[in-house]
Amino acid sequence: RKSRCSFGDLSKVSTNQSLVNNFSRKIQQGSLVAFTGPYGSGKSTILKLIGEVYMPQLGQISIPSHLRILHVSAESMLWPGTVAENIFFGVCASLGRPTDSYAQLDRKTLERGWHVCRVLNFPSHLQELAEDMETTKEIEVQTLPASHRKLIHLARAFISNP
Repeated sequence: RKSRCSFGDLSKVSTNQSLVNNFSRKIQQGSLVAFTGPYGSGKSTILKLIGEVYMPQLGQISIPSHLRILHVSAESMLWPGTVAENIFFGVCASLGRPTDSYAQLDRKTLERGWHVCRVLNFPSHLQELAEDMETTKEIEVQTLPASHRKLIHLARAFISNP
């Protein structure tokens, strides 16, 4: 039986303004959930409630301790280097290796990274750059289209925190 997160009738009010009102959801383990909506609709507040930055004034949150929740910031943080270096940045550290040894990652980790890129629907030319571990040519990542920078940022988050 799969575990699930549940949020029951969450409410959070700040200075007489309702930030979240009666939010309820059940999310099955393994689900990918995105909170979207217009500015001020409560997306960040819900994430802060889940992450226990805020405590709900009403309702309850149930997250089994073995499940992980991943929060990806809206701003894409990329560094000068190859697409592969940016995608696998931080993975080496989580494996107890120097952060510059991404080229020495085991095949399973690399395959997982490339799979994430495919699942995220990387455009073919970006996928090729991601899988090109032989190149030492750095690209100016800040010149990539914003949508490509977001994909790289999202891929890194999924790879470093599977």
